[in-house]
Amino acid sequence: MKFKSYCWCIGTTSFRVDQLNYKNECQLRFLTQLFNENPNLEWSNRELQAKYFDLMVAKNFIKDYEAIKDKDAREKTSGLADLGLVYRKTRRITPIGEMINRISLSSDYDSNNIFGISNDSYVYLLQFLKLQLNDDFVHIKPFVALIFMLVKLKYLTRDEFTYLYPICLNNNDVLKMTSDILSSRTKFPIDDILIKKMLSMDNYQSAYHLFMKSEVIDESIMSQIGMNRKSGNYDKPFARVFHVLKTLIVDKRKTNDQEKIELLKELKEALSKVNANQAKPWKGMFKIYANTKFDEKYLSFFYKQPLCVSSKLDDFKDSFFKTWHLLKWKSTLEDYYDLNKRYFNLTDIIKFENNRFQLTEIA
Repeated sequence: MKFKSYCWCIGTTSFRVDQLNYKNECQLRFLTQLFNENPNLEWSNRELQAKYFDLMVAKNFIKDYEAIKDKDAREKTSGLADLGLVYRKTRRITPIGEMINRISLSSDYDSNNIFGISNDSYVYLLQFLKLQLNDDFVHIKPFVALIFMLVKLKYLTRDEFTYLYPICLNNNDVLKMTSDILSSRTKFPIDDILIKKMLSMDNYQSAYHLFMKSEVIDESIMSQIGMNRKSGNYDKPFARVFHVLKTLIVDKRKTNDQEKIELLKELKEALSKVNANQAKPWKGMFKIYANTKFDEKYLSFFYKQPLCVSSKLDDFKDSFFKTWHLLKWKSTLEDYYDLNKRYFNLTDIIKFENNRFQLTEIA
């Protein structure tokens, strides 16, 4: 029941910037300066990484802040490595990075290619056509997959681009997802596709079976079935959330309205102990905010929510497990949406209009 990658993204969430192409050009110049000024130091030296952080501050590229300088320097430059503009281990500029540098320094952005896009965008386009993601669970050329899907489907909606496209981890996933979208745009909600994908993975199957068969749901069980990539401790507070919801939903006939209102206050308190990123979608689903008033009107709203209609324990546990992990997936995928969009926009052949991603006319 260990965490396994179920999606991918380009770049890092610690470096979200406007004008990404310009920021890439700046970093290529900064790295050139860094290595020229420190010819005897390699990138593996944390002192050099810290110097790069200080250089970015000195150039007003980033504001000075309390940071682990070497770590932040690695994060800020990881996107350059993803694009093949620098070598991942050494952060030395590659021949492709030198091309971007020359275009930038000469301001020769004039279009002289079949797509009618600027010279730097054309370099990025060629780079993305080559880009291959590989780890234990991901083996895909994401940009080629995107072009394939846009050609076959004509477009991807914002939600399809956000939630469905990045969970394609290999070529077979791309083919199947394209077929599913073609047949299900008017039939099946995206949530159903995500849950189906989730329960096809062996680690989620194991977690689901453990949760369903466990008579006692405690912090130990929650930390196992949560499969948090950082630490199971982040998932332990959901044990209390589960028990409060179980009392409110499965045992609702055993409590009167006033007791239910007190339990809702307990639910709010339980969610306050959950990591903010995980708690946010739950609070949004139940509309639990700082000024939320728990009364009979709220009770009417609460019991209309999909998770709250289960009257049997097994039905509730099934619904809780799927809801919990669905919210986790969607939160992560939403976090990656902006990154993927920014990076693919570098090619200048993807347009986003009327809530749809499409190829430009010439492309």
